[in-house]
Amino acid sequence: MRSASIAGIVTALALAGPAWADTHLAYVDDAGQAATQVYVKDGKVRLETGGGVMLYDAAAERFTMIDTEERSYTVMGAEEMERMAAGAARAREQMAGSIQQMQEQMAGMPPEQRAMMEQMMGGLAAAEPAAAQGPSPVEIRPLGSTRKVAGHPCKDVQMVAGGRPMARMCVAELESLGVPAADRAALEKMHKGIRRMAAMAPGGGAVPDIMPQGLALAYTPEAAAADDGGAPETLRSISHGAVKADLFAVPEGYTEEAIPDMDGG
Repeated sequence: MRSASIAGIVTALALAGPAWADTHLAYVDDAGQAATQVYVKDGKVRLETGGGVMLYDAAAERFTMIDTEERSYTVMGAEEMERMAAGAARAREQMAGSIQQMQEQMAGMPPEQRAMMEQMMGGLAAAEPAAAQGPSPVEIRPLGSTRKVAGHPCKDVQMVAGGRPMARMCVAELESLGVPAADRAALEKMHKGIRRMAAMAPGGGAVPDIMPQGLALAYTPEAAAADDGGAPETLRSISHGAVKADLFAVPEGYTEEAIPDMDGG
């Protein structure tokens, strides 16, 4: 599953935010081939990427991650999130203690040896123990330019996490796109859940709250996001024909996998 692309498009859905109507957001890659696909129906969301699928049920506040290659799935609801949050807190405490212990040990080394260790450890050697306590701050910076994507005007913005450029997006006002209010509400609720999950990861990047800005019509990863397998994607179309209900269910024959503890305990 291309996690970087998922993060970029969903962050930007970021964007997305109640009469029920179905919605299909179709994205393509640089070669014009089908890329991320987003379906919304009756308060449920299906997000497809190259190697996997994520389902979200807004009423149940439940995520289901489907691995199409392994024919397995993982469910994450309120109970699982609470367990993950507790595990993440323990992992952060352990990481902070490890950083502090390492720095105390290095302080007693001869200058040449300490310099060698700092070079080997990179930024971790100089990191503050508090850095293990939460995600890097994320900013959305307007770039001052506009363009049209799939016939819709949009504004260019840049996502920056911890001072590092992560992605460029072109964002359109929701009112101009015709996405029904109920579908926007489901996408918005999903995004809040994703933000919560992202904040659990020790040192992980947060997902910015940029709901009022609309929907990302184009996404281009930068820096670490590109290194992690992210790829440019562009909106091809927004349609509102009927979406099949079975798209929001786990296929028969798939095996449920448990969520591992984040602290290994």
